[in-house]
Amino acid sequence: MKERKIVAAALAAALVFATATPSMAAPAPIPPAPVTHAGGAGVVWGIFGCTAGIIGTAMAKSARGYGELTPPEAWTCGILYWVNYNKPTRVAHKCIPNALPERNWC
Repeated sequence: MKERKIVAAALAAALVFATATPSMAAPAPIPPAPVTHAGGAGVVWGIFGCTAGIIGTAMAKSARGYGELTPPEAWTCGILYWVNYNKPTRVAHKCIPNALPERNWC
């Protein structure tokens, strides 16, 4: 019986000292990686800005009756339309014939 108490005390002491070792401690935090570039966010904002420029310019050109954007105007995100804004010629309204004759207002 005395042997069991000594073995139990030795195991308890071994457990206490085993948990206090540095190898069992919490791992050290990993430092963040250094920033090597910051261009990712700018690319995203550039894409959204170009898209908004194309849509806004197309809406303005259509509302003024100048037709659709030309491919070079769209390639420059709508800037070419505003730079070359010298009263372009108006586009004639295209009449689409309707199946009902009373709705043909052309």
